[in-house]
Amino acid sequence: MREDPILLAVYSSSFECPTKTLAAFFTQFFGGPREYEPRRWSLSLREAHQRFSIGERERVAWLRAMERALADVRIEESTRGALHWFFAQSSAFLINQPAGAPDAPIPSLEPPNEGPQLREIRQRWQELRALEEMIAALRLGRVGAVLESLQSPLIEACFSRDRAAFLSFLALLQSSGQPALLDYARLELLRSPGLVAQTYGAGRTLLHDVAGQGSPGAVELLIQLGADPNARDDLERTPCIMSAMRCMHPLAPMLYAPSFTEELISMPRKSSGVAARCTWLRAAETCRWRRRC
Repeated sequence: MREDPILLAVYSSSFECPTKTLAAFFTQFFGGPREYEPRRWSLSLREAHQRFSIGERERVAWLRAMERALADVRIEESTRGALHWFFAQSSAFLINQPAGAPDAPIPSLEPPNEGPQLREIRQRWQELRALEEMIAALRLGRVGAVLESLQSPLIEACFSRDRAAFLSFLALLQSSGQPALLDYARLELLRSPGLVAQTYGAGRTLLHDVAGQGSPGAVELLIQLGADPNARDDLERTPCIMSAMRCMHPLAPMLYAPSFTEELISMPRKSSGVAARCTWLRAAETCRWRRRC
């Protein structure tokens, strides 16, 4: 990949991070250890690739790189054919250029023999596509489509296989502002309160994401169910810090000690000034240690 000028232009800063992330995704997607889960920030694979300019030229270059990689390993032809099928499908799905163009048609490439490897990969790809469609419906405010998708066998299988994806989607629902979706998330949390203690991408909890979104009702519910305001993610950030980074002042009384909230609430809401953010971060960290004592 490093020797291809087209891919070099796509990954202009560094190959290290995208290469490791791609390897982790493949490892997890094909049934290996869940190495992608801690790295996943965006639940949507398509949204995660929006920062890259991907057209047909870039897709063909990437497929060539995958072909060279497959040529370096000894695997059964049925497995090789299944991987070819998956690479063709997924690369077409991620095309985003030219901007505003309709989605690229998904190739109809089929390997000569459909063995168990292809059936398993096809099932997982269908689950991922169903998840992508549900996220797209959520972004468009199509509440009925989201609720219908949540009952589909593909989504149920996806969330059963990947509980971290389910947690991440619950966090997305909390930011939707749609009463029916908020009710769904609330009922799921009440049904399984242990979810508040589970972690996903980079060691975050639901409280990390919901605090960063500025959802007072959701924050209150999570704390009532036992969520820890002092939990740190892999980057050493607490829910307090996530809230402070986005200057979500209404959450101060829930996440910070009362004696520290007056100055925070008096600051302009969602202030983007460096001094304001530093004040928030100092206060959040001080409160964290005081709540520990």
